[in-house]
Amino acid sequence: MKVEVTKPTFHDEIIICADCNRLFTFSAQEAEFFWSKQLSKPKRCYQCRKERRSRLVPDRSSDRW
Repeated sequence: MKVEVTKPTFHDEIIICADCNRLFTFSAQEAEFFWSKQLSKPKRCYQCRKERRSRLVPDRSSDRW
């Protein structure tokens, strides 16, 4: 039995960043992308996500193979 999922309507949303407390816009296009990948809404602005990611995943460009 196949369950059909209807695509929701997406709207721009203003969110407060959990790290820097600045407001950022989570656009309808971003919301649709996140929904398609089954991701939850971001809690951090783009800059804070980028900084956090750089701390969690070391830069591998300096590795010598």
